[in-house]
Amino acid sequence: MRSVKGALIDAGMVLPSTTTKKKKDEEPSDDDDDDDDDDIDDVTPIPFSPCTLSPDAHVKRMTVVCSETLKGFNIQQYFNTFWRDKPGGVMFYGPWLEEKGAKKVGVTKWEKKKHDHKYSKETFNMRRVATFDYPRTTHLWMGPPMAGVTQTQFCRIDDGSRCVVVMTVEMNGIPYADVFAVEVRWVATNIADKVIEVEVGVAVDMKKSSMFKSQIKSGTEEETGSIHRGLFESMKKKAKEMGKDMGDDDDDGVVANNSSSQLMIAQASKPVNRSLGIEERVFVGVLLLAILVVFWDLRQQKLLVRELVENTKTLQNEIGLLVQELKKNT
Repeated sequence: MRSVKGALIDAGMVLPSTTTKKKKDEEPSDDDDDDDDDDIDDVTPIPFSPCTLSPDAHVKRMTVVCSETLKGFNIQQYFNTFWRDKPGGVMFYGPWLEEKGAKKVGVTKWEKKKHDHKYSKETFNMRRVATFDYPRTTHLWMGPPMAGVTQTQFCRIDDGSRCVVVMTVEMNGIPYADVFAVEVRWVATNIADKVIEVEVGVAVDMKKSSMFKSQIKSGTEEETGSIHRGLFESMKKKAKEMGKDMGDDDDDGVVANNSSSQLMIAQASKPVNRSLGIEERVFVGVLLLAILVVFWDLRQQKLLVRELVENTKTLQNEIGLLVQELKKNT
């Protein structure tokens, strides 16, 4: 009987390690793009594969916007439920985008072959593209209320115990869209039987120099972080609907264990980026607008004063000429 890891390698979802050899009696791998090879029943029990991999170094270098431990899933079940194409069924990601107000949503099927990810310089064995228009929540910049978004998503499952999904997010139709791109990284790792640790990191990749670099980074990380925290909350809700046990009741999905506790301690030592509320955003926006108006008024007043001085000089000259003319006549 084929091992779970061997089946995942054949399905194109796992990168084989250098020490893994294929058994002689295993079936040949299926390289077709019909997605039947990853159509695994969501509720079928899948053996636990303990993770022996090192902590993901890439996500540690990003701004971590979500770090929680999820019970009820092993890695393959997590992928099947939230990231796969779902042939003949309903996928999770596209409908979630629509539920959150996205328009014109399109998600391609996973293309199963090796792909290089430029930002992380890693190789993944699945790639797909999601396109949609998304309502903006940060209004400190002028532009339309909807942003055109193209997400190039890459995925792989390492040793059957870790699922890595990265997204290169590019926007169009808004100011400074050509200046930056957004990198998002989802790392889910088996830490116990039916317990996975989920970390989500966000980074802004500046493509061009800009005097507004810090504002772009802070605003983009705030908005993107909020979106992906919402995605994780929707995953927890979906799991509850499926009858999964989502952690301790007191922690609402966060499980106290050595690995996650160490992670939370490490994250607690990092600066916390507090998201602005709606009232604060409105206040900041109005304040910036008021500053612009004041500068504009000062500029206009300076021009008016200059014009008034010039007109006064002209009037003085004309009065002087008139006085001289009157003296001559008298």
